[in-house]
Amino acid sequence: MSRNYHGSATIHDVEKTAANLATPTQRMLARALDFGLLALVFGVIELVLTQQYSFNPLERIAQPEESVTGTVLAVAGIVGWPVYHVLGYFFLQATPGKFALGLKVIPERGPEKLIFVQTVNRSMVHVAEAVWTLILLGSYEIAEGDPQNVTEVDFNSGSVLFLADQLFTLAIAGIGLVSLIFLFDAKRKHKTIMDSYARTIVVASKN
Repeated sequence: MSRNYHGSATIHDVEKTAANLATPTQRMLARALDFGLLALVFGVIELVLTQQYSFNPLERIAQPEESVTGTVLAVAGIVGWPVYHVLGYFFLQATPGKFALGLKVIPERGPEKLIFVQTVNRSMVHVAEAVWTLILLGSYEIAEGDPQNVTEVDFNSGSVLFLADQLFTLAIAGIGLVSLIFLFDAKRKHKTIMDSYARTIVVASKN
């Protein structure tokens, strides 16, 4: 059953949309820019935290800078990546990488403005990755904090948690691979799996 986000939606001008579809090269370059931007941001955060703790020996002894820096960067990476996409799509209709290249994410049908549910749906893989990683991180913290290590068995190969993590990783990898193949399919308007799920397409807003 198809989703209708806008009620009685009108179909975009087919010829105009087809002419303005973003190319696979543009989209992959935009993704590379997004990765580069986030790597820069995390690098600055790490530098600031390292400098802060290197000049505070008492706090450094109480809680080593590696632990604090790693924790902050881990949480920022886990939560920041889906938030980066959701907010970018909601306010700019593009991630900063797409925006820099003049690309825009629009609904396949209806008004050209995305609604919030579409921004979340289009970022669902990133949201799922963040939720699952936080679950694993919390489980590891519980295991490490257990003085008798009674929960350590949960992370052995063959355990339910281990197998679930392997299946989740394979599912995410499969989605990524299929999306990459779909990205080069002009008949599908270069739509990835998340594009299809959210009913969106990516167009070049600048000529």
